Amino acid sequence: MARNRGATSLRRKRRSEDPMREFDRLPANLRAWLANAILPWRPRSVQRADAA
Repeated sequence: MARNRGATSLRRKRRSEDPMREFDRLPANLRAWLANAILPWRPRSVQRADAA
């Protein structure tokens, strides 16, 4: 058995970075906002939105 993926022909996606490391690199105000966000956000998306 392939863990929890079941029988699928889809390829696994590998993360290029550690999500916790990306979170730790954010400025303090963005980390606080992300920790209290209602919807799940990726640290990279938050940083991109802040730069825009």
